[in-house]
Amino acid sequence: MTRPLLSAAALAMALLLSYHSMSAAKPGSNVVDLGTLGGGISDAFGINNDPDSIQVVGYSRRADDFVHAFFWKSPGPMVDLGTLGGGDSHAWDINEHGQIAGTSDDASRQRWAVVWSFSGSTWTVENLGTATGACCAAARGINNGIGGDAAAVVVVGVSTVSSGESHAAAWTRSGSGWAVQSLGKLPGDLFSDAHDVNDGGLIVGVSVRAGGASGFLWTLEAGMSRLPSLGGETTYALAVNNSGDVAGLSTDSTGTRHAVRWRSSAGWAVEDLGTLGGCCSEAYGINTSGDVVGVSNLGKRSGTQQGFLARPDALMTGLAAQRQSGARDLNDFGVVVGHGGSQGHAVLWRVP
Repeated sequence: MTRPLLSAAALAMALLLSYHSMSAAKPGSNVVDLGTLGGGISDAFGINNDPDSIQVVGYSRRADDFVHAFFWKSPGPMVDLGTLGGGDSHAWDINEHGQIAGTSDDASRQRWAVVWSFSGSTWTVENLGTATGACCAAARGINNGIGGDAAAVVVVGVSTVSSGESHAAAWTRSGSGWAVQSLGKLPGDLFSDAHDVNDGGLIVGVSVRAGGASGFLWTLEAGMSRLPSLGGETTYALAVNNSGDVAGLSTDSTGTRHAVRWRSSAGWAVEDLGTLGGCCSEAYGINTSGDVVGVSNLGKRSGTQQGFLARPDALMTGLAAQRQSGARDLNDFGVVVGHGGSQGHAVLWRVP
């Protein structure tokens, strides 16, 4: 992303040096290659929660080398969601009403938060705007509406505010369009970014300061509060379920990065999910049961990464036998999405 707008893809940084490991036993699963929009690569970031009609979103390179957001519905193929008139777009999340949150460039190469909706026989894209009307913004997550009400859908991400800073933001659907609200940042920090929102309006994300970052919770009643860390300088909260459980990553006192889970029933105490044998891991998605998915290094000296599943009270397990894979999101019916395979395509795993 341009300026200090953090993207989910940017979170997959080079993982650090060795630390302790946990079991890398692999659950039985099968893998579906979702293909591309004509280019060489694709990646899936969001999945719906319908067991009968799996819907997946992400982005793919096209034959013309632009990257576009895609929608995939079983059995496929991918559908190009288009842009606001610019070159690139990315889809990050989808709700149960088929609305998709993401980003798109306009013809002036400015990047905006958008929502795609299916109407009649075509997909339409809406620019959610900013509080100032000036560029730029990005949408990361979308809920099903407060209490599941389709008329009260909330989208979260990051937006430019009047000070020129980038702040975590929430857009709420109303009769006249989308109303945007800045969520602020933690005291003394430089900027913030919201990554997910549940159907109760609980928002999670990251607030960034010089030399580090903190994962946050935000509620209408209490505003923004800091989540506990593993003792290091950097923590990201990236996904939240409807129970208020959160998944993300945190560094320890040595700077080593691990996937973590915070459970609302435990007062959001931080839980280290370990790795698949390498130094580091990161968690990107969490479902209703508290199952978490993400990516982990496999060996102390290996740069190889593999998607993982971490169920509550169980060891982290690798997804299939694929290397250089990553899991981004999952639903409540054993379907995980991400990227993998020899082609580096968007894939889904069906996990028992």
